[in-house]
Amino acid sequence: RASNPAAPPRAERDAFRFLDWDGVRDLHRRGFAIGSHTVHHSILARVDTPSLRSELEDSKRELESMLQAECPWIAYPNGGPRDVSAQVMARARDAGYRAGFTTFGGFEDPQHAPLGIGRITIPGGLRRGEFRAMTCGLQQWFARMRGQDAAKTAPTTPEPL
Repeated sequence: RASNPAAPPRAERDAFRFLDWDGVRDLHRRGFAIGSHTVHHSILARVDTPSLRSELEDSKRELESMLQAECPWIAYPNGGPRDVSAQVMARARDAGYRAGFTTFGGFEDPQHAPLGIGRITIPGGLRRGEFRAMTCGLQQWFARMRGQDAAKTAPTTPEPL
């Protein structure tokens, strides 16, 4: 945000406000799991080793200090296959994370577990059948059978339930 001088419309500012530390602590007290997302939202596969280490370790340390609780999780910025490498996952493990979340799509891949847990993106407004197909793995299975990337076959124009 600091690098973009154009102010977003008010509705967008309100919808995407960042939490302050009081808000983060309140969510933590209410039982929400709070994980790291790095310090500067750097794309970790593209930074040098000292920066990678700093992004992972400094974020974890600050969260643990502010919440007085362990931070075992990280959601990698962007999280795609070009954003998170095997080296990034290894450094996350070295920094003390026990689980890392990507946006590789699909379901658990033992090759990357537990520091490369894939997530699926669920667009809003899906019909019930589409939601079920995406969350049970059917949509991904059909895409694989057709030789397609499952993320590219997800519904993009949501229809009302």
